[in-house]
Amino acid sequence: MDRKSISKDNQEPTAGQEEEEEWEEWEETPDYIRSEDYNKQEEIKKNNPDENEREEKQKFIDSEILAKGYEPQEFFFYLRNFKSKIGIMQNHSFLDDGQDLDNWQLGELKLAIQEFLDFQLAQELQNQEEENKENPSRLLFGQGLKQNQMEQIMPFLNRYQPGPYLEVTQLKQTILNRNSRKIFIKLTHAKVKQQTEFLFIKSNQLSFNILTIPMKWDVERNESDIYQLRRLLQYQFPHLLIPPLPQRQEYKFTQKSVKKRCKYIERFINSVCRSEQLCTYQILVEFLMIKHNNPKTFQEKIKKEEETLLKQRQPLKPEASELSSLYNKLATKLQPMAASFNLPQFIESFETILQNLLKLSVDIKTKSDVLCQSFLKLQEVLVKISQNHGDSVVCQLEIFANLSKAFGTEGFILSQQGEIIQDALKYVKYNLEYIPELKELQQKAEYAKYKFERSEKNFANKRQKVVAQLGKDNKNQVSEQLVDSLLPVEMKDLERQTQFMNFFKNQVFQEVKRMQFEMEYEGMKNNFRDMIKKVTAGLNQRNIQWSSIINALEKVKFENL
Repeated sequence: MDRKSISKDNQEPTAGQEEEEEWEEWEETPDYIRSEDYNKQEEIKKNNPDENEREEKQKFIDSEILAKGYEPQEFFFYLRNFKSKIGIMQNHSFLDDGQDLDNWQLGELKLAIQEFLDFQLAQELQNQEEENKENPSRLLFGQGLKQNQMEQIMPFLNRYQPGPYLEVTQLKQTILNRNSRKIFIKLTHAKVKQQTEFLFIKSNQLSFNILTIPMKWDVERNESDIYQLRRLLQYQFPHLLIPPLPQRQEYKFTQKSVKKRCKYIERFINSVCRSEQLCTYQILVEFLMIKHNNPKTFQEKIKKEEETLLKQRQPLKPEASELSSLYNKLATKLQPMAASFNLPQFIESFETILQNLLKLSVDIKTKSDVLCQSFLKLQEVLVKISQNHGDSVVCQLEIFANLSKAFGTEGFILSQQGEIIQDALKYVKYNLEYIPELKELQQKAEYAKYKFERSEKNFANKRQKVVAQLGKDNKNQVSEQLVDSLLPVEMKDLERQTQFMNFFKNQVFQEVKRMQFEMEYEGMKNNFRDMIKKVTAGLNQRNIQWSSIINALEKVKFENL
């Protein structure tokens, strides 16, 4: 899905010009604008049938999914699940390959798209059946008007149906955006600096180098820069869930706290870079790419950007004009699963599950330590038994000595595995930081609903006035189109606010899915993979230990014969 760029020449820039040349090549010059690059690309297409097939697959997706108004994110999740289902049937793992076009045959992709369309049609028919059971005027009036008011106005109204799209600002491609699924961020050279602030007051500041792979960008940033970047992302993308950061720590830093904070910051930036939309933000690109001789210059630029956005926008009261998309349009058809999704209930359940998980991790560690102590006590008893037999019974001495060694090792391994499991489950503690962000997203969705209800009420009141002015005797002679033409501004505003409300209702559901399967999936998978490797190593060690005891016992038995 990412376009492959062709460099103009192979000359290596000097150290001082490297970042500037990359910036100009990727950001200031659009793709294929130079004729020589275009000719090279065309030549590659002729000699490479795979590239032609990739374009054919992309065009098929554009015509069957994007042009028909389906949500791209939902379709990509479906592709990944479809691919994983095939992988399970064939005893393979495709969990990470479903969103890459190169891993799909054209026929296989068409089959997946057809199944996706059939599923969407079934959901639509089910939704229509549920709607027909309710009052046909509910889309227009909701529950804001009484039944007698409905009877007076309904003869002049069409059933209200908003358009399928909401036109928004189209985001521009960047080098980050084109490589968002390949990027990995690593923090290095973390150190605590002491800086002087107002009235010569000194404070500690955590700084580190941010290494971006595979671009090999390496820039130095402060912890305060990260928090400022996050605020900018919140203002610039009010409809997206921005990964959280823990509360700042400005005075006391220890080696353990520095390591922990770097881990959280690294996790934050990696989650940000997994979003194609967030990666279009030029400030983010410059934040990761450009080395500044004077860091204060860039900090002042970020500060000015924040001040500008604050003047234009209110954080918890987004407007439709502030929305953006990679495709210049946002789907506003209310999805059945999004309509039935209850975010407050999800937040409550999400928090309860995480809290219980963390409590269980502590319980496992505590009980593993208790069990370890029991094994060590058993080891002491076995040692005393072996010593009590003396040298007269050598075979029994060796048996109890080997058993005491095995039980002692068993106790230490159990304690170690309890600690491994606790550390792995601590990883989800970071997810509790998402709860305030989810609540803010809910507030934004409620604000969109409030704007719709206000527009709906205004529209209904003016409709009543129009009907009253026309007179009851003329009702049958007045067309619906005439009544609509008398309120063009109100009609347009109501349609836009309905689209805005439907979009945010869909977006809440999509962002919760993105949080679980895109923002946190990779990190969670790697975390528990490491846990399983460590636990498996412990199990292997226990197996070797007990196998050696069996061999020792067999040897003792043979000698006594």
